[in-house]
Amino acid sequence: KPEIIEAVRAGRMTVNKAAHLLAQPEREDSSDSKGVLPAVEPARIHLCSVEKFIDTLRIETADLLISRPVFDTGPDHFVAHAQHWLGLAVAPMKYTSRIFLVCEPNIDMVHALSAACRRHPQFKCCDIAVWNQAGPVRGTLGHDYRRQHHLILHIRGLDAPLLDAKGSAEGSSVHSGCQSFEQLAERLIRHCSKPGDLVIDPSAGPGEVLAAAARLGRRGLGATSDEVCLRMALRKGCLRNE
Repeated sequence: KPEIIEAVRAGRMTVNKAAHLLAQPEREDSSDSKGVLPAVEPARIHLCSVEKFIDTLRIETADLLISRPVFDTGPDHFVAHAQHWLGLAVAPMKYTSRIFLVCEPNIDMVHALSAACRRHPQFKCCDIAVWNQAGPVRGTLGHDYRRQHHLILHIRGLDAPLLDAKGSAEGSSVHSGCQSFEQLAERLIRHCSKPGDLVIDPSAGPGEVLAAAARLGRRGLGATSDEVCLRMALRKGCLRNE
């Protein structure tokens, strides 16, 4: 590398430092054939219901879905709600896609989502991971301990490729060290999609998944029905889809 040799000759770099740099493997060139980095497309968010958002997407166009489904019903209606929500969400997903649903550690909720998954034979319910947010265990006098973890339901299409986590410590513990939902989403996006892929979140809230997708060069699309969450997503750099 001529620039390193020149730096050593000019006294701007030590020989040991130069040897260390030359011994490192070259990073993959992320530019196109003309040497220009691909433009980062801002994520887009709709102010609408899940149903209306899914209607805007074509069938089998999305590569990755990461979301926190909102269960605003009682436990007696969890199954019906999960079947309705997931039935809508899988419509735009490719057979090569993956779905990650993050939910509260509620047995009825997880059972409802798992049962809803089994109604879609083009997808396989892989496993349930525990995302534990670090911090001391706290309790409220006279009540149970507060929940400090979430469950991640992993669903993949039957033709989904292997996870892209080779040589990474994240490969065996994808959620380790993630202190926020946005950090978790960013790691999942890196492992399960490529630049230019479509990442969706039908229940986008304040836009964490969409912001992470845009930073990594993916196309982010989502929806929220809450105007406060919409304003938060816009502050993260998302654009509103009218």
